[in-house]
Amino acid sequence: MGTSFSTIFSDTCSDTEVVYRDEDVSDSELMESEDELTMDNINCTIDAINSASSGNYPIHTKHITLENLPFIEKHLDFDEKVSLVFLLYDNIQVALQTLLLLKHGSESDVITEWAKSSQSNPYWHDKLLEALAIIQNLAIIRKLDMMEDIESRFLPRNMYGHLFVDPIKKLLYLLCEHFDSKTTKNFVSYLQNKYKDCNIHYSSENLEITLLSLLSTKCISLDDMSSFAQILKELGIEAFYDQLKKFCKSNGCEEIKPLKNGTKKKYALETCQSQKRMSDKVSNFCVDQNVGVMELGGSDFSRRSSVSASSENDCNSRNRKISNSDLSYKINEYRPGVCLIIDQENFYTECDQNLKDLLLHDEKLEDRVGTEKDKVLLKETFKAFGFTVYIEKNKTHAEIITVIEQVVMKITDESSLFVCVLSHGTEGKVYGVNSIPVDVNKIKNSMCRKNLKNLREKPKILILQACQGSKCQEVINVDINEEIDSLEMDSPVEAIAYADMFVFTATIPGFGAVRDKKNGTWFIQSFCQNLKNHWHEYHFEDICTLVQQDVISKRWGSKVMVPEKKGTLSKFFYLPEYHAE
Repeated sequence: MGTSFSTIFSDTCSDTEVVYRDEDVSDSELMESEDELTMDNINCTIDAINSASSGNYPIHTKHITLENLPFIEKHLDFDEKVSLVFLLYDNIQVALQTLLLLKHGSESDVITEWAKSSQSNPYWHDKLLEALAIIQNLAIIRKLDMMEDIESRFLPRNMYGHLFVDPIKKLLYLLCEHFDSKTTKNFVSYLQNKYKDCNIHYSSENLEITLLSLLSTKCISLDDMSSFAQILKELGIEAFYDQLKKFCKSNGCEEIKPLKNGTKKKYALETCQSQKRMSDKVSNFCVDQNVGVMELGGSDFSRRSSVSASSENDCNSRNRKISNSDLSYKINEYRPGVCLIIDQENFYTECDQNLKDLLLHDEKLEDRVGTEKDKVLLKETFKAFGFTVYIEKNKTHAEIITVIEQVVMKITDESSLFVCVLSHGTEGKVYGVNSIPVDVNKIKNSMCRKNLKNLREKPKILILQACQGSKCQEVINVDINEEIDSLEMDSPVEAIAYADMFVFTATIPGFGAVRDKKNGTWFIQSFCQNLKNHWHEYHFEDICTLVQQDVISKRWGSKVMVPEKKGTLSKFFYLPEYHAE
């Protein structure tokens, strides 16, 4: 957004010319060279706009497919990914957390993740194409051979034209893209002073992050742009303020009325203070690793919009065909797999002097009240899928590795391996009941390096219900690209040994995991429920995406918990039939 873009595009007659920005070009020189990106163009309007709600979509036979996504991801730079997440993601909280992870080094395929979770929307590919046009990555569009009518169809540089992308988000994007470096600096500085008591993530390089943070804390709203208009007016950006008023009038938005000085500031501060008070209330919800208590603001999550029965059946039929193809793992319905559940409930501080140096702190970890609910549900769920289930209770750091390796060595012709660890944790580690941590990489090593003869080319799944940080509300600066395996080994590790491994954690690095003392953890409860509800529709990794969406939808105040999945599965993993008792 703004000067963060690496390429600028302009039209010359009927051909599209790509103008690459030189690092030495000043902002003023750049504005002179981009005729299409001036306020004159933004001021344009049209007599009729195809609205996404009207259903009168232009007919185009060529669409972006899931197979195109790796190419698209490869040819997007960081700033373009940030802009696309801002324009594409409907859930503000998810978009913000995704960008914060991206900013701190995550290499996740953010566009692919969005596309996979948007398959219930028959126009997801059109929305992506429109977003690419808005950010002016015409190089990708041209490579996909989809340049035909791209300008007339989407009017990407006109703030009044929209089809599939949210019109307010497009407006915010185009307005802020035109901020020069001085305006951007003043804008961020003003916000820092105005909302100094709010938990806002500021970024001058990527204003999308700042805007999403303002939206997530209710300082501004997509439904009422008065507060944002007031910010523009107080900053003296009259041209943009006038454009915003004109846009709201032409799109039937709530009329922007003059605001008294301090009105919105007072409202925003009251909102932030209310959220802080909410997090101080005592409830049945706690965070693993003694993080504190949280209150759940009940809000049921609806995963998908209304879809016709015929398209639903078509989707199920397609998935079943894939599950029986060479693209999926072969699962023996009579011996589908082994599931080991390690349930850590009662903790103590290791007293062996020889092990004292392994303790991260001297305080006893809190007992994990409510974990029994998770253990029972996991056991019932995997038994219903026909798995052999082993349960180990209250194991020390050394015993965790021992029991995992014992179970791994028992596998013969079973088709898969699940290891579920329910414990306290910190970044990259889970705790034994003696309060000594175990490196998650050591657990992965035990799952992947033992019994290779019987586990090669079979899915190996590690489920971690544990914190990955000491705070639940604040992002922790971590090096997500840190080398994974720090184990000492006598011989080189074969890469093939770590194929077909998948790790699903309750929360991303730097965050706490919420546990309901009465009903179990959000993560495990959602995980089991989604396995039960969707085994016949989706492969395992897509079900995990549904779990992410479900857990993300749960609220305490305006905060959100985001599960993380990583893996090297080389095929689709479809679970066997679920047999409820």
